Amino acid sequence: MFDDTEPVKDSNVSASDTLAVFELESSPTDYSIANPDEVYEPNETPGFDSPKAERMLIPVYQRGWVAKSFNKSKERKIFGPPTFIVVKQEEAFDFDSILKKLL
Repeated sequence: MFDDTEPVKDSNVSASDTLAVFELESSPTDYSIANPDEVYEPNETPGFDSPKAERMLIPVYQRGWVAKSFNKSKERKIFGPPTFIVVKQEEAFDFDSILKKLL
């Protein structure tokens, strides 16, 4: 993630880096742009009744079946970069609302 106030050209991006840009339908409320050095518990998940849970940023990973090389079984592997969706509190338990965002 880049600092909002820092130009990308000043971010030490090398020729071997791959940048990904995502367009979201709205700004998530659970994403903190605080300085990582100031975050005491980076894995802290806000409670569902927290104002931070109003619009949650959810990564969606693509998985596909891949044959194992040593036998005939298959396993599911993650591939490609994730897609991101923003889910509102009232949509969080509605399967159809989430499915619409994914399709």
